[in-house]
Amino acid sequence: MAGMVVLSISGVHSELHRFLKLRGHSLVEAGSAALGLGGEDARAFLGMLRARDVPIVGMEIWRKIGHRYRLDGREVWYPIHKEPQLVYLDALDYLSSIKPRQDDVFTIQLG
Repeated sequence: MAGMVVLSISGVHSELHRFLKLRGHSLVEAGSAALGLGGEDARAFLGMLRARDVPIVGMEIWRKIGHRYRLDGREVWYPIHKEPQLVYLDALDYLSSIKPRQDDVFTIQLG
């Protein structure tokens, strides 16, 4: 295993949490404890999840309307496949199909 980096579960979660804290947008005022990510950051985060075998169980887009974020209930995504590779590809397709405005953010639920 020379050259391999193996992270513990807590190490993986710490790394993911650090990414969210650095790049995430608070949704507390909208009633959510989640941190939302802009489109490119959401793609990068999905790549991190895939590389670390962390399951993706759902995504949502929160649209900034005026000075507040609101969940766009018409654009909620949940995987229809069980195979992780297909879930990841579907998640990327979801991100590509949504047309976010500049201040809109995505939340990603982990398994």
